[in-house]
Amino acid sequence: MVRASGIPELRRFCHSITAVAQLLEAKHFLESTLSSLLNSLELWASSAPAQPQTEYNAPDESIYEILEDVEEKVRSISNAPLDRLTSKGF
Repeated sequence: MVRASGIPELRRFCHSITAVAQLLEAKHFLESTLSSLLNSLELWASSAPAQPQTEYNAPDESIYEILEDVEEKVRSISNAPLDRLTSKGF
């Protein structure tokens, strides 16, 4: 009954109207806001502490690896062609 009414097709059409705009907004977020956050976190992680480090509170080097991985993923997504992203359901 619902399929015969055409409602599912209408819903798909309505979603497709805004899909490209939503994708472009997400890419803008990844390129600007998230990149700024990652840069701030990297600066924070690399800043010198006020007190000398002891063996118990040595800085965790894994934060740098995590930041590099996230930055690489953000750059790969933001540089992806629009048709490739839409075909993967983004």
